[in-house]
Formats: sequence, structure tokens, C-alpha cells
Amino acid sequence: MTRREVILLFWDCPYCGHKHIPGPTRRCPACFWWRDRTVNFYEAPDSVVLSPAEVARYAGPDWICKACGAANPETGAPRESLVCGNCHKRQIDIDGGRTPLETLPTGVAVEHQPSRWEVCSPRRYTGRAAPPMSGGIVREIGSDPQRSILAMVYALATVGLLGLGIVGLNTLGHLVSRPRPVNALVLRRHWRVEVPIEERRPVAEGNWTLPEGAYNVRTEQRQKSTRKIQIGTERRTVQVPYEEQVGTRTECTTVSRGDGTGERVCSEEPIYETRYRTETEEVPIYREEPVYATWYSYTIDRWQPLRTAVVEGTENMPRRADTVELATHPYPQRKLSPKEICFLDVYAQNRRQTWRIVCEQYDWVVSEKQQMFLKRPGAKEVTLLRSQ
Repeated sequence: MTRREVILLFWDCPYCGHKHIPGPTRRCPACFWWRDRTVNFYEAPDSVVLSPAEVARYAGPDWICKACGAANPETGAPRESLVCGNCHKRQIDIDGGRTPLETLPTGVAVEHQPSRWEVCSPRRYTGRAAPPMSGGIVREIGSDPQRSILAMVYALATVGLLGLGIVGLNTLGHLVSRPRPVNALVLRRHWRVEVPIEERRPVAEGNWTLPEGAYNVRTEQRQKSTRKIQIGTERRTVQVPYEEQVGTRTECTTVSRGDGTGERVCSEEPIYETRYRTETEEVPIYREEPVYATWYSYTIDRWQPLRTAVVEGTENMPRRADTVELATHPYPQRKLSPKEICFLDVYAQNRRQTWRIVCEQYDWVVSEKQQMFLKRPGAKEVTLLRSQ
């Protein structure tokens, strides 16, 4: 069952920090600040349900003054006769009435703030606005606008410092590890070509299937898996879960009507708990039975890693692996794709060093000459900086 009702909402003054002002109230009772579109309404524990006669007093959402932005109550009066209660300007006189009046949004969900409240003395007038009205002011216990602002500033400053620290560390790490130009005297160039060699030799293997090219085949029956075979049934007592309703709870949502009141819709939702009942059922009984299949043991010729042949040279010698010879006995051999590695012996940073360089740049380097390279701190790989 759904229940709809109109309730009173509240708002907090963003100018002086005064709390818990009834929604239809246009001005803050402490500083006389006029409510505008920036105010957010909320529901509180003392949001009373309005009677039909009280609801009838509100003709619609508040309209916003075109001049000062103040929220004014909708009275049903013609638009050409509307006058702002804050700045006292006729709306028809602003831009000739060509722009339609803006109203506070409706249907927006509002928050529920379960706070405690007390009545305290009015604050001292500071001269920023008209003096507050006489009488008590409702203020939230423990609320202090100045302290809240300071806490917010402190939190924002802490987050900002942490963010700056993280950015600074990342920037420092990038600056430390980025490549830097290094001037080096190239003493000697040399290279190495590594050629992996494989040979096709007999290998003993076993499998459930026989591959092509296998020989010396032997077969036997082995257990490959198991299967369940039902051999009977037995009666067992089991606990079967089920859901049982144990009560209801009221779920309410409230949306703003744009005039300081809200429409609350409440419905009764069932509450369930998991219960168990005992039932007797026939449960099958199984036994495990092995499943056998043919296992093949055989010999087959496979390409297997044998060794890595290394060819080395200096300066402009051709980087080829033609000198690597392959044997044909007792097993045939083959060469895989060679891997080229190029080195530079240099004198840099007051000491002799050996660097690696990509072989595409190796031919651009000139021995016994000063040249510029890019090198990361601690790395052994370099990149040649070619002059434009």
C-alpha cells in the first residue's frame, strides 16, 4: 500500500550558517539573507505532514527574480504584475518581459538529515545585514560555521599538498630516469652474431593418440578416467531452505515541490528471513568405475635445441653467420634465425666502458672519434645522436 503526503522541508543559510530554517521561509531569520536557487532543501525528523488546507496555500514552485535571483512565492498572479520581494523590481520591466521566468526545480530528491537541534540565543549583529529578529534561533548542536570553514580549508589544503607531493615524485622519477646526452670517445666497435642450432633426434614420448611419423610403437591399456554408476538409492533427511515473511518496513522517498515543501511517497515493503524445513528424499548411491583406453608409447624424431654458435667480428666486418657449419651425422641439424648484438668500447665520464647499441645505428658510428649519445643513468644501452 502506497501513501502520499506533503511535508515541510528545511534549508540552511549559506550566508551566515544559520540552520534548520522552515522551507517556505524566504529570508534567514538571523541575517535576513533572501533564499535563492542555490539553496538545497532537506527533510528532517521534525518535517511535519501538512494538512490539505496548508497545502492549498502553495500555488506552485517559487519563481526566480530576473534581477537579483531571489526566490519568490508563486501566488497565481499574472506575470506582468509580479514584483520581487527582495529588490522590489517589476519583472515586466526587465528585458521587456521577453525572457520567461525561471522557477525552482521540482521532483528533485531531497536528503534526510537526522540531526539534533536546540534553541540558543541570537548571534550578535555584525553590520553585514539587517539586525536579526528578536527571540530564539534554532541552531544545530555543535555547529560552528567558522570552524566548519576552517576544517574544510584544512582538508582541501591537505589533499592539495598530497597531490602536489605525488606529482612531484613522479616528475622527479621521470627527470632522474630520462635519457641524457653523453659525449664519448669511441675506441672500438665490435659485434656478435648468435645462431641457435637444432638437431632432429629420436625422442621417447607417450600419448592417448598416435602421431604421424611415430615408430617403435608399443600399446597398453591404462585407466584414463572414471565414471559414476548408480547401484541403488537411500533415504536421507535434508534441510530445505525457504523464505518466510516476518514483517514489513516502511520505505519513503521525498522530492522537492520547489516551494519549501516536499512530496513524500511511502510504501510497505515485506521483510523476509531464510527458514529451513526437514524433508526426506531418495538419494542415488553411486560407485566409481575406471574407464580404460589405449596408451601409446613410441619414438619420434623431433627438432631439439643443440647449441648456440657464436660469430664475432670488429669494425666493418660483415655481420654474417656463413662460417657456421652444420653436421649431418649422427642427426641432421638446422640453423634458426640469427641474433645480432653490437657493442661500442668507449671512453666516457672519465672511464672506459662497453655499451650496447642497436645494429641499425652501429654502421653510423665512427671509431676514434668523439660522438654524442643518449643514455639512461645506470643503463648499458645507448642511442646515437646524429647531427642534423
